Formats: sequence, structure tokens, C-alpha cells
Amino acid sequence: MIERSATARGRLHWVLVVDQDESVAGSLVRRFQERGLTAHATASCKEALRLASLRKPTLAIIDLMLRDMGGVELARRLRELDPELAMVVTTSDRRPALEVEARRVGIVHYAHKPLDLDRLDAVMTRAIHTLERGDQG
Repeated sequence: MIERSATARGRLHWVLVVDQDESVAGSLVRRFQERGLTAHATASCKEALRLASLRKPTLAIIDLMLRDMGGVELARRLRELDPELAMVVTTSDRRPALEVEARRVGIVHYAHKPLDLDRLDAVMTRAIHTLERGDQG
């Protein structure tokens, strides 16, 4: 179970979902909201960068195939904004070279679609605990 009121490093935990498929994005947002977290979805990389610069997310879930920028490039730019950001890259493309490229950016999980939502819950919980441990050190 994901903690409802947990905070770390002075920020409330929230999830940024970047996916051009509205049904995928909507189901992810609902999933995290059901667990007491704030979640926001956008199909725009520009909007994702704006949101992340205003309020740093705990976790970003990024589809590799986006219209205005590649998912790996978005992950690089988000990493520049927040070196501690936990990022998950999602894709329906099974080419190994894409996974290698995404892992070089420092993602915490590479997920093939259809997504395993229980696995994403575990990734979110781990991201929260990692931030909290860092806050205590």
C-alpha cells in the first residue's frame, strides 16, 4: 500500500504521467489517485517539463513514443531538472536498443505495454521510501 500523506524533501508525493494514449494515461492517474496520491497526465512533453519545473514529481511515467519529443529525450530533460526523480519508461516496442538507450538515462523501470499496474505500485512505493531515506540522512 502506498502511504497517503507521506512527504519527503519538502514535497508531496505525486506522479507525472506522459502518454499520448488518453486511456492509458487516464487509467494510470486513476490508479494512483485510488492510492491517495496526486497524479497528473499530459500528452505534451513541453507541458510535462513545465509541470515538473513547478513542482517536482516523485515518479514520472513516460511513454517512449510521444508526438512532440521522444520519451528518452524527455527523461534526459527531467533528469536535469531533478537528479533524484524516479522514472519509468513505457512502450509497446520490444526492440532491445530502445531499452538500452532508456536505461542510460537512469530509469528505475522499463515497462512493456500492456502495463503491470501492481508492478508500478511497487515502483512508486520504492521511490517514496528512497526519498524518505535520503531525507533522514
